[in-house]
Amino acid sequence: MADKRLKIVNANTNFFGRVASRIRDVLVPTKLGVNSFLISLKRASFVKAYKNLNRAKEGYSQERREVAEKRYKDAYSEYLEAIDKYIMDSIYTKVSTNSATKVEKKALADYYKITTYKNDQYDEYRFKKQLFLLSLDYELQNERLKKVDSRYEEVYMEKQTSVYRNLLKNYSIRLVDNTSNNNVSKNDVYMAIFKTLNEYVKNILPLEIKYSKTNRYKTVIAQYDTYKSYVGKLDEKENLEKQMLLLSMSRTLFTHSLPLGVVENCYQKLIKDTRILLKRNKNTPEKLNKAFRMIKLIVEEFNNKILEGKIYWEDKEEKKQVQAFWNAYKLAKTEDEKDILLCLEELRNIKKELNYKLANKDVIKIYKNKLQSLGVKIISGYSTKYSDKKFTRYINKEMSNIA
Repeated sequence: MADKRLKIVNANTNFFGRVASRIRDVLVPTKLGVNSFLISLKRASFVKAYKNLNRAKEGYSQERREVAEKRYKDAYSEYLEAIDKYIMDSIYTKVSTNSATKVEKKALADYYKITTYKNDQYDEYRFKKQLFLLSLDYELQNERLKKVDSRYEEVYMEKQTSVYRNLLKNYSIRLVDNTSNNNVSKNDVYMAIFKTLNEYVKNILPLEIKYSKTNRYKTVIAQYDTYKSYVGKLDEKENLEKQMLLLSMSRTLFTHSLPLGVVENCYQKLIKDTRILLKRNKNTPEKLNKAFRMIKLIVEEFNNKILEGKIYWEDKEEKKQVQAFWNAYKLAKTEDEKDILLCLEELRNIKKELNYKLANKDVIKIYKNKLQSLGVKIISGYSTKYSDKKFTRYINKEMSNIA
């Protein structure tokens, strides 16, 4: 009987296979070259339109400004479309033929990830896609040329900053939207805000500082230097420190995109996250002390930079309580006194939360133990020592329902 086994043949060994391979080898680089050339043309048109628009804003008629605005929007749209086409025609082909660089492979993965936002959060998708396309072209220029044209780089920086502002504004609106009570979705927005701030400070702020014609960034340069020290894999405490630093910088960088109320919510989120850190380290004294110092630092900055200057308060009684705490804290003569006041204020704030005893059982215990270690006892009556009176009285009033 004849041997009827399937024979595997390399397609490139026959005539048609070799021809198809040759055509692909010729056309793929050609397509890459054509797309790259098209992007260069559209990029130049975008830069020119951007410059013309800025000149038109300075003293031309309303009609001239409107014409310049339309040309700029068209040029920007065509520039992004050219980059988008490059991804689908060129990068996709290079990835599928295993000839893509690391930047290109990551770009394609990120591109598909961004499209997942399109149905549920279209505005977020729109802004993220713009940031992605602009960043990709910038990275590829750096990869090929080792240096980006300064004329384009300045325009790139200004456009990226504008889109980042719009994205953060979108997150701010979603965060204060009372129609959504989903804690998971709110937490996602918090994380998105911190991630966006981190991306901006890492990639765009250095360019802002480089091209700034004013002293606007003078106040954040020292903070930026501190930010650069957070390198490598960070632990939970270091991540919280970094997030607090980003929030502090945002008051200068994104005053309008992240309103005071949103930043206030972000600080409260940091405090809650640090309480989780307290719980996780409850059996490790050294780490517990570090976590306590961390929450102390956040509370100090929160009150100093946000609450002290807050004008509108919905709850007038809450305003009195916060001001009383902060005034006493600033007048405290020792760190122990500050620690006592901090524990009391934290216990007061925890008490306001839903199911506070169940959710914060370990944290409440940590703060009580801290108070006792500082010589403050939760008892009825008053201490014979005058220095303890103000604490024992306050403790009895505030902790009667917590103990």
